[in-house]
Amino acid sequence: MKLGEEGFPFVVMDQRIDDPRVSVVAADHAEGSRLAVKHFVDKGFRSIGFLNGSPQYSNSSDRLSGYRKALEESGIPYDESILYEGNYSRKSGYVAAAKVHADLSRLDALFVANDRMAVGLIQGLRERGVRLPEDLPIVGYDNSDAAAMTEPPLTTVKVPFYEMGKLAADKLFDRIEGEESGEPSAIRELLHTELIVRRSSGQ
Repeated sequence: MKLGEEGFPFVVMDQRIDDPRVSVVAADHAEGSRLAVKHFVDKGFRSIGFLNGSPQYSNSSDRLSGYRKALEESGIPYDESILYEGNYSRKSGYVAAAKVHADLSRLDALFVANDRMAVGLIQGLRERGVRLPEDLPIVGYDNSDAAAMTEPPLTTVKVPFYEMGKLAADKLFDRIEGEESGEPSAIRELLHTELIVRRSSGQ
């Protein structure tokens, strides 16, 4: 990354950059996804589908990593045929509803990589007569404002966005002061996520 090569003080937020010169403050999305899928496993579900975001984003690969880890820990085979792709937009979740609906008889539950896609997916499934969560328990990701207002209210993974922004700013000022004192160093901070359980994931 050019800024890293030049040594400018900056912090990348919520994306994993595998460059030791680049400062990053992010949430632990692999662990957040593992928590979401484990929640389903603990309910006895085994055929757990996954609607992920665009593969070019590090968050997508981290969420997939956490999904796969939870399956592996539970002895559940990884099945690419129940993986679905969106682009983190509500519309892409709505579009994905057609494929998810076609696979409904094969799915015990579905994990969705962000709340916007989950909201679109829920809309698309409801239009096809799917009862939620009775026919398909769903867990989203981000704990956006919309998550508590969907019907049913969305179980989701809380990402500490405010804390992430504050920490990034604090660490950036620390780094600038370190450069002034001749002791610059890259920042690597990973914040914890938390599962927020609501009705969408089943009783």
